[in-house]
Amino acid sequence: MKKRLLSVLLVGALAASMLVGCGGSAGSDEKPLVVGYSNFSSKFSPFFAETAYDQDAQTMTQVPLLTNDRQGGMIYKGIEGETISYNGTDYTYYGPANVVVTENEDGTVTYTYTLRDMTWSDGQPVTAKDYEFAWKRAANEENAFDYGYMFENVVGYPNDLAVTALDDKTLEVTIANQVAYWNELLAFPTFFPVREDVVANEGWNTDPSTYVCNGMYTMDSWEHNSVITLKKNENHPDAAEGTMPTLKFYLSDDANNMLTNFKNGEWKLIDDVPTNEMAALKQDYPDEFVVAGQIGTYYVCWNINEDLRAW
Repeated sequence: MKKRLLSVLLVGALAASMLVGCGGSAGSDEKPLVVGYSNFSSKFSPFFAETAYDQDAQTMTQVPLLTNDRQGGMIYKGIEGETISYNGTDYTYYGPANVVVTENEDGTVTYTYTLRDMTWSDGQPVTAKDYEFAWKRAANEENAFDYGYMFENVVGYPNDLAVTALDDKTLEVTIANQVAYWNELLAFPTFFPVREDVVANEGWNTDPSTYVCNGMYTMDSWEHNSVITLKKNENHPDAAEGTMPTLKFYLSDDANNMLTNFKNGEWKLIDDVPTNEMAALKQDYPDEFVVAGQIGTYYVCWNINEDLRAW
């Protein structure tokens, strides 16, 4: 397996970069992919995925309601699959759901999602009720979750969301007006499903034995502030597509420690390097060292009610 050194500022895309950039033929390498990664929070949960590192981990263990193709386009017929050409090659994409959009006379828009057959890591079926519960819990102002505001477009926000499980396979949500990027929002961990009976155990997201998920990987072990081991979820409908049986995340906030482990071959990918080493790394690892641009929005908030002039 080829090593890959990564200095990534766009950490939200890191999970995809890890898996794609490390080489190896599908199914031929039974060794775990070992990476060095900045630390996660103490709770492995879509409700508490506050940092980009937490969010990356969630995308590996949970499945969003809709997925996208290689160019970032949304897949709206995930059950039947959509065939889309990319660089002269046709690829067929499947996803967790189909979606139908209805524009209502009062200006609201209703999205109806029909779920594919999926199961949780403990073998129970994923249902529309799981999404309804998770979304209403995430938005409820009493819970004060950091990203609850992302549901503000939904009718009834925050405490009476117009989100309803019509049956086990059908989820209906009505938003207040046209929002062109609504379906894209569903890729964010705050919109991931959780099961009510699982969440009833307040420590469910801190222990591998109680962590129930529906993504490509499940949590096998977690030595807090040290290492997390994820293993492929054989209950996932696309498990055969997964090429890495095991992922090991060694957690570190020490860039020098990361670089040492990369150089000695222990870690195949790291997400940070010491700034004073960058010039040398560009020469020593011209193919492995990558500096990626950062995409973000920044703002300055001025206090116009106080005279803060220095003159």
